[in-house]
Amino acid sequence: MQAGSPRVGWKAALLSLLLTPGLGHLYAGRPKRGAAFFCVALAVAYTLVALALFDALSAASYGTVLAMLLAVRMASVVDAVRIARSAGSAYQLRRYNRWYAYVGATLVASLLVLPTRLVARPYRIPSGGMLPTVQIGDYIITNSIAYPRTPPARGDVVVFRYPRNRDETYIKRIIGLPGETIAIHQRRVSVNGQEIDDPWGFCPDGRSVGDRAADCGPPIARADEMAPTTLRADEYFVLGDNRMRSQDSRFWGALPKADLLGKVVGVCWSWDAEQLRMRLDRIGLALDRS
Repeated sequence: MQAGSPRVGWKAALLSLLLTPGLGHLYAGRPKRGAAFFCVALAVAYTLVALALFDALSAASYGTVLAMLLAVRMASVVDAVRIARSAGSAYQLRRYNRWYAYVGATLVASLLVLPTRLVARPYRIPSGGMLPTVQIGDYIITNSIAYPRTPPARGDVVVFRYPRNRDETYIKRIIGLPGETIAIHQRRVSVNGQEIDDPWGFCPDGRSVGDRAADCGPPIARADEMAPTTLRADEYFVLGDNRMRSQDSRFWGALPKADLLGKVVGVCWSWDAEQLRMRLDRIGLALDRS
């Protein structure tokens, strides 16, 4: 074995901070301690999966888990730096102190945490089709396993592949369910011939689309009036809450169930690009059928 290979604190820090908790410990010669840190981080991450499975995932719980993960990672960094510095200049390289061992450990760690990234996925909102419910610059969190367990419901906010360009991801609200007939008259939505309670639709002035005095701007084809449309057994009718400024099922048709990516549960972060500030009042805001 090669002798006199001192461990460098900043390298241990980068390995644990940028790659995975515990990797800095592997570098510093304490693989078991590193594995313990990683297992704690993994257990915290899998809490997201458990929350999603029990339909308890929310923006607040997501934020709590993220905070716990950050705490574990930072503790891992500090501990790895301490151990690296205490190793001394006479540190002897172990068999696992090779680049391919670090790469392999990182790949294994990535595979183990992959389910958590697939279950609770964040998305950034770049446009205003869901104003005022969802703001431009919001980072929303979705439960990607909600619908294999329960059917989508009217009022759910969902993310999906845009049917006209499946490389794009949209966010809208479910208004019509499979088999229902949807119609719009004077901006008001009817389902199977009955006008529904629709507290989600807004005009640009912030008032409900049902308010006759609301300033919704000039009439827009299929936004104010839409002939009855019957959905198939695997289709949903989705609308943006910003009714007069939203590209949705009124214009490109029904949403196939296969294109649903997840149910939006809340806002985990929000950034106002115009004011260059965080929207603290939106962090942790629930959007589950809000």
